[in-house]
Amino acid sequence: TDVFFDLAMNFMEGARKTNQPFFCYLATTAAHMPTWAPEHDSRPYQNVPGLKSPGFYGMIANIDQNLGRVVAFLEERGLAENTIVCFASDNGTADGAPVYNASMRGQKGSPYDGGHRAPLFLRWPAGGLKDGRDVNTLTAHIDILPTLVDLCGLPNRAKTVDGKSWRPLLYERNPNWEERTLFADSQREERLRKWKDTAVMTQRWRLVNAAKEGAAPKYELYDIGKDPGQKTDLAAQQPEVVKSLQTQYDAWWQRVSAHGDEYVRIVLGAEPENPSSLNCMDWHGDANDVWNQRQIRQAPVANGFWAVDIHQAGRYRFELRRWPREVNLPMDAAYVDTKANLEKTPGIGVDAVKARLSIGNVTREARLKPADKYAEFTV
Repeated sequence: TDVFFDLAMNFMEGARKTNQPFFCYLATTAAHMPTWAPEHDSRPYQNVPGLKSPGFYGMIANIDQNLGRVVAFLEERGLAENTIVCFASDNGTADGAPVYNASMRGQKGSPYDGGHRAPLFLRWPAGGLKDGRDVNTLTAHIDILPTLVDLCGLPNRAKTVDGKSWRPLLYERNPNWEERTLFADSQREERLRKWKDTAVMTQRWRLVNAAKEGAAPKYELYDIGKDPGQKTDLAAQQPEVVKSLQTQYDAWWQRVSAHGDEYVRIVLGAEPENPSSLNCMDWHGDANDVWNQRQIRQAPVANGFWAVDIHQAGRYRFELRRWPREVNLPMDAAYVDTKANLEKTPGIGVDAVKARLSIGNVTREARLKPADKYAEFTV
């Protein structure tokens, strides 16, 4: 996280020196599993009753420190007044739910508010956005693009944008803001599934599919203003509201799932990313057994494929590796950490004997020797 912030500030400093406007989107790995944090950040949270993951809170402390570094950097460089700073998270809480969840139900991945409601702080002194106040109107991530386009006075070249600019909410005490319905779901599936972990949201209502995976939808309805903890299901008492929200969801789903069977392809052979890196996180097919490095260390038997698009014709060189290039180990070698850390899963060796590349109508095979660090194909 420290490195990410260092590089972000280097980028902004380069823009400042050349008097160029800049857009910096910084998405940190923290706070996320594996919950490792610098020891000095996690130490205050060790052996605290009720806290099961000191590293999780250490990560949050580290993010806080780095955000402070960015604000100080902007002030020192004379950029703070006219830089729009947005700070947000990407979903509801995870390991923090048992400690504090603002009375909300559920956590990360849940269709209840605790699973997807997130804060967003916005600061822009030159634009008059510097005095702290709350905006309680229902908004969503889809609003960020039109808001920044509006505040920066940029031409709107997008043909279709679902979101709305927050300008009225930011500058008017009693804004003329049209009621609307928003949608949240958590797919993480190879194929889209209708009503998968879904919430249909208005300023007043939450329609939630509470069915377990694979079961028919089970609709619950909550008056979120009166019942922020989503404890009292009103679906039976408010059938017309349920039906209205279902109808709006059906229309939304038909539109957003129209290309659901198409792959988002990884482009190969384009200069902005050459060489390209294909890893198991981009696999289609049998990818559940290689979700993280801990699983890869255990040498799972799994296979999958990448959906790619060749940018231009030519001769391409492919390397197939088990371990990352910087580790510099043979494919059949066991992996041992050079420096002790919190990951205790051993890196198991494998008997790698053959590699295959299949792309379009071309298939190549290569025999592997024990000391080979990778298989190479030129096609």
